[in-house]
Amino acid sequence: MRYRILLFSAVCLSLLLGACGTPTSAPQADATLTAPAADAPTLEPGKGAITGKVLSTSERWPGEEVTVYAASFAAVEGGGGMYTLEPYLVPQAVAGADGSFTINNIPPGDYVLVVGPEPARAKLIVDEVDKSRIFNVTAGVLQAGDLTMAR
Repeated sequence: MRYRILLFSAVCLSLLLGACGTPTSAPQADATLTAPAADAPTLEPGKGAITGKVLSTSERWPGEEVTVYAASFAAVEGGGGMYTLEPYLVPQAVAGADGSFTINNIPPGDYVLVVGPEPARAKLIVDEVDKSRIFNVTAGVLQAGDLTMAR
């Protein structure tokens, strides 16, 4: 029993350390918040959604199903911040073959998007200078546009 607790603790710690990043960019101004389209799913009151298209998923992971995770981001004083990817707890969606996705019913807050066939091989969504993109979710649908992954 003690071995299981130790093993569980080690796995949790490694996931936490592996998922921690030092995003430094401010919330993205190029993403736009729009009212849901007529064919968009109904959002729970007070929750939002992120929709977009992740470029190059089929080249990076050919033939594999890719998930887009919305990991909660916490800014730290002086710049930067951290996120934790808990794959069974965070809002997520499976990307289409072309990389398109919509994550629904996200509580308001700041998020980073992490993409991959499994959390251990996932990549962070970054901006044009390879810094983490931070998405501020409010009620409504956030149109993120075309997104690129970290190298």
